[in-house]
Amino acid sequence: ELGRDYVIELGSSLTIDPSQYLDVPDQKQWLKDGNECLWWGIVCSPEGDVGLITLSTLSLVCIVAVDFNCQGTIPKEIGVLTDLELIRLELNFLTGTLPTELGLLDNLFALEVQYNELSGIIPDEIYDLTLMTIINVAKNKKIGGTISPRIGQLTFLTAFYMAGNIIQGSIPSQIGNLLDLERVWMFDNKLTGTIPTEISNLENLVEFNIGFNSFSGTIPSVFGQLEKLETLRLDFNSLDGSLPVELYNLDSLKDLIINVNLFTGPISTSIGDLKKLETLDLQVNALTGPIPTEIGSMFNLGK
Repeated sequence: ELGRDYVIELGSSLTIDPSQYLDVPDQKQWLKDGNECLWWGIVCSPEGDVGLITLSTLSLVCIVAVDFNCQGTIPKEIGVLTDLELIRLELNFLTGTLPTELGLLDNLFALEVQYNELSGIIPDEIYDLTLMTIINVAKNKKIGGTISPRIGQLTFLTAFYMAGNIIQGSIPSQIGNLLDLERVWMFDNKLTGTIPTEISNLENLVEFNIGFNSFSGTIPSVFGQLEKLETLRLDFNSLDGSLPVELYNLDSLKDLIINVNLFTGPISTSIGDLKKLETLDLQVNALTGPIPTEIGSMFNLGK
């Protein structure tokens, strides 16, 4: 027996009426009648108890409710929708935690719940979803915990957005396993530690933003191997040391924003090699020496 509350919670969470996608009599629509035994896909016992939900016949593959003013929590019952491939619930007012039952959705490739009011942690079960390409939990403000080393199992991941939360700890070295990773947003959290050198494995990385944290140490010289990198934001941390000359090998770089750190030493004349650079912010550091005249030949600056 599954219970009326279970079915109503699941039906409400879908934000759509699954019966609309099949030739189903009008009286079978979800949530329309007070008796849930009349809804499409529900099988009840002779006593009127819900015994079976047959949503699998629908093969529901996506839940999309973007900016729908949705409130409440993401129910654990979502775990029964094992054909789900896409969940987009961003720009709502959802509260509570990410249910561990998300880990039952083996076909899920995108989880986008940014700009809500979710709290708790990223459940460890998420890292069992090896088809995942996008995880976006950004701007929830209250998601904490740490980044699990198990993130290295998500080898198809192309985008990891967790900015604007209270996530702590360091970036695990296992991030270097994510060879398809293109975009990383970790800014505005409570992260610490150093930038792992395994970043050099991410040959498809286009954007790396870890600003507004408490990272320390130096910029790894291996950043110079990231030929596709367009945006590097390390601002508002406690990074130190000199700027590695390897940075100036990044021919694709458009944004270099490393202000409010503890960097020292001169600015190399090789900075002029960054011909595509549009934004350069080095202020509030301890850099010394003259401003290279080569900056005057960087005609895309300020675009």
